[in-house]
Amino acid sequence: MTAWRPLWPVFRRAVRRRLERGARDYGDRSFARPLPTIADEIEQELLDVAGWAFVAYCRVRALRDRMQAAEIDPNAGTVLRFDAASAALIEQLCERLQVDRAEVFRRAIHALDRETAPEAAE
Repeated sequence: MTAWRPLWPVFRRAVRRRLERGARDYGDRSFARPLPTIADEIEQELLDVAGWAFVAYCRVRALRDRMQAAEIDPNAGTVLRFDAASAALIEQLCERLQVDRAEVFRRAIHALDRETAPEAAE
């Protein structure tokens, strides 16, 4: 099965809902609007999509950078490197929760190992 097929009905329903909402909100005048006006609307929407894509890109890059700033050695269960803000936050949390930082990382790594371990062969 092609990967997009299950999403096609969901996409169609979403488009239908948008058309119905537009008809309700704007009195179903879209089909009578001049074509240059519709082209302008499309251009504005494409600029919005590009702008939101840039916002998402920036947020994903920042998340990736923070993930790279915290390198963990899964074999030893130790943190190899943290950015200063993350390290300070972890220290504060561990102090307030009265837990050992090394134990927190050991448990986190153990949980991640369980989640990412391949299924046992049957």
